[in-house]
Amino acid sequence: MSTAGWVAPEKTTALRARVAELESLMGAQPADLSEAQVDALAAAGNRALNDAIHDDVCACDAWPEACRSSSPYWMGYWDTSALDTAMPAVIGLWESMRAAGDAGELGRLRARVAELETELGRYVGHEPTIAEELAFRGRCLDAVHAVCDDAERQATRWEQPLPVPEWVETVRTAAGCSLRTVTSDG
Repeated sequence: MSTAGWVAPEKTTALRARVAELESLMGAQPADLSEAQVDALAAAGNRALNDAIHDDVCACDAWPEACRSSSPYWMGYWDTSALDTAMPAVIGLWESMRAAGDAGELGRLRARVAELETELGRYVGHEPTIAEELAFRGRCLDAVHAVCDDAERQATRWEQPLPVPEWVETVRTAAGCSLRTVTSDG
């Protein structure tokens, strides 16, 4: 019977004590993982451990199905139960490290929201009154009529006047309708 990957109970107790010491140093709490989750994480860790050690000692191309070296290596040869013991602490530490990174991102996002709220504050509560809006629209329509008048003057200033551009009458009519609409709405 192979004892590869088996850890004596006294070593497990020592490992648990070391993990507890590291947890107190880091302030991380072990993750609350189910037995199935711990087993899956430990299996993934053992797979990576076996692959890495095999690459170091043999590196044949038949791995992980078999090993072509003269040594009796197989997948699981270097498994360790230490991963079962350490996984909740490792995941707990990783979660606390990730939370710290998320806190930094959260701070950046809160600062951006504050910037946007400040910018929004410049506009909210500063909407124009109806009279101000009508005055603004009136100035815009006056500007449109001035452009039409200017185009008409440019066309007729010569001894032999040019035809007034076709768009002048269309724009003037539209501006006249807009003026009636604006004043009738108010």
